[in-house]
Amino acid sequence: MPFDTNSLPLSGGIVIAALLYAGVSVLITGQVVGERTINKSNWELQCHAALKSEMIAREPAPTFIPKLDCNSILGLFGAEGKRVCRRHGNPQFNFPMLDQLNAQKRRVQALQQKRLSFAASKIGSRCGCAMSVTLEKNRIPWAIYAGSIRTITPPAIKNVQFELETALRSPLCAMKG
Repeated sequence: MPFDTNSLPLSGGIVIAALLYAGVSVLITGQVVGERTINKSNWELQCHAALKSEMIAREPAPTFIPKLDCNSILGLFGAEGKRVCRRHGNPQFNFPMLDQLNAQKRRVQALQQKRLSFAASKIGSRCGCAMSVTLEKNRIPWAIYAGSIRTITPPAIKNVQFELETALRSPLCAMKG
């Protein structure tokens, strides 16, 4: 049974044009306006800076690697200990396990640095993911915003920064590995 447009208070052409306009807003212009609005807000730069500072704050402080020489050991005894070191030189003391311990600490620090650089290389994809998730999740609000020629601003669009932060922290954009 076909839909009869003659019984509507508006002509069928206007209804079809309105539906077509709404469809174009949902599928095309809402997404374009959303991308431009988010790019205009400098989301990429803010996201990169926030994630970098977050990563640096999460990194543990470098571990102390002791250097055992005459000054560090006999220097504890004050001027007399330092005088002995000056008279006999400042030789390094090589304890059997100390070299292995220091080498292990250096390997751990190198691994942490490698992990940090890997995470830093993935920052851009996390920020882009948050943008994509926000645009997709709020497709209808973006369509209303674009379709109304930006005269109607839905709450999701007013709070786009919060939406982006929420998407960034969501499991969809979480970095694995």
